[in-house]
Amino acid sequence: TGPLWHFTSMDAPNNPPNIPSSPVPANGTTGVGVTTDISWVGGDPDVGDTVLYDVYFGTNPTPTSLVSANQPGTSFIVNNITSGQYYWKVVSQSPSGACTTPSIYTFTVQPQPNVGFNVSPNGTICTGSPIILTGTGAVSYTWSNGVTNNVAFIPTQPNYTVTGTDA
Repeated sequence: TGPLWHFTSMDAPNNPPNIPSSPVPANGTTGVGVTTDISWVGGDPDVGDTVLYDVYFGTNPTPTSLVSANQPGTSFIVNNITSGQYYWKVVSQSPSGACTTPSIYTFTVQPQPNVGFNVSPNGTICTGSPIILTGTGAVSYTWSNGVTNNVAFIPTQPNYTVTGTDA
């Protein structure tokens, strides 16, 4: 007979989850709106492991404000923020307690333009009389009812709406 061998089997080690990557908005993005959806790619190299995410967000370059804890999804909606620079990070964790050291991402919210308008030639809109509507206070303008900024047309109604953007 041959030698007698003794062995003990062990569970495979649990790997930490993947470090969140591919942030949206991309790191360093400018011109982000006051409400935006931040998202990332996550996951875990161990098949079947559930991953939960903690989202930290704020104006501190090292974000410490936990805005969402133990969420299973890979996105978070940030609402009603003001103009300025923001920082965020996502910590991923598996049920075994393994977690990742995240990257910190940043984006900048631009101030909303103060949009106004001018009506030419006499400051009033009269149905049937040619006018020019010109937006002010922004870079580009979108008018209701197919009106083109700073181009003459004959109005078919007394009211028009303009939206201006700085992007």
